[in-house]
Amino acid sequence: MRKSIFMVLILIIFTSIPSASSASYGKYWNDDRNYPRIHEHMGVIWYLDKKSIVTLEKTEQEITFSENIITIYMEKNPPIVNTNTVWLKSDTANHDVAYIKFSQNDPWKKVELSNTEVYNLFERNIFLVGWEAMNGQSYTL
Repeated sequence: MRKSIFMVLILIIFTSIPSASSASYGKYWNDDRNYPRIHEHMGVIWYLDKKSIVTLEKTEQEITFSENIITIYMEKNPPIVNTNTVWLKSDTANHDVAYIKFSQNDPWKKVELSNTEVYNLFERNIFLVGWEAMNGQSYTL
């Protein structure tokens, strides 16, 4: 009986750790809705600056836009804050695909939006959070 209670307590502790960790970062930077959280990993948090979104080109096949991403390194005291611009492009022919580049001269990198593997979440979230901020609604997969 003691062993069962101990195992249940351990399970509760381990299942609550990820949610407590994510909650500590906040859904918005400094509770400002203009800065929704995109992603967090190991003490680094990325937020979108909604006011920075610029539609660069809009055709029937795609929308190309840019946005600024704020990166906060929480483990530094005081935290280090950087801002970078990313470029994004939708593909209306295939709603599961978007494109991203981190420098204006970089080639476009394909992002599979239905792929929720850890390695893909950062770029996926950059597109999805930016799309929602730009259009006022979630991207339809």
